[in-house]
Amino acid sequence: MATDLNLLSTALQDAFGGQVLSLENRLDELTLMVRARDMQAVLTRLRDDEKFCFEQLIDVCEIGRAHV
Repeated sequence: MATDLNLLSTALQDAFGGQVLSLENRLDELTLMVRARDMQAVLTRLRDDEKFCFEQLIDVCEIGRAHV
């Protein structure tokens, strides 16, 4: 499993380079963090790009900043 996640991590970094805020592999789960403004483009490419072919979105989390 870890090898597959390492390959996916490399492919994500190559595909989304500047859009990736962080990419972490913890407990055999890969977490990709992108800005809200990039989310639609990233998710659409993950679905439509033959390299990825994602079929199901399981979880989306938001971390916001309080405006002072």
